[in-house]
Amino acid sequence: FRRPLMFENIRLKLQARQYEIAHDAASEATVGQPEAPMGFYLRGEARRRMAEDPKGAAREHAWLYDVDDDEALEARMAAQRDTWLDDAGQDFATARRLDPGFWLALRGQGLVALAQGESAQARESLSAYLSHVPEARDRLYIEHLIQGVEP
Repeated sequence: FRRPLMFENIRLKLQARQYEIAHDAASEATVGQPEAPMGFYLRGEARRRMAEDPKGAAREHAWLYDVDDDEALEARMAAQRDTWLDDAGQDFATARRLDPGFWLALRGQGLVALAQGESAQARESLSAYLSHVPEARDRLYIEHLIQGVEP
């Protein structure tokens, strides 16, 4: 009972653009429940979103640590983009190793590949995600991303 509630709380933090809070909670989940792919997936999502939204990551960091939300902080966050994407990719891969049928991690891998400019890998992962999850709520969005990726 506790696990789904914890994961839903992390998902809601991500939705609210509270990436660092979600990351820390997901990291705790991976330690407390290392067999659960959802913890690794959510931590990967937090990292991927920080990489894609350095301004939002800076805003949250400033709020959490009572520091100035300025261009220097945003630049520091932006400088971590590649590391966050690499780490997110590792988290998604771990989730898939724990459960090869955990298709959300395949989606995450595709979005990381897209952000890293790896078009072929992005197209392959995202297409595989859609083929395994025909009822995906984000189907139109993912199809749009796939169409925009060079073959």
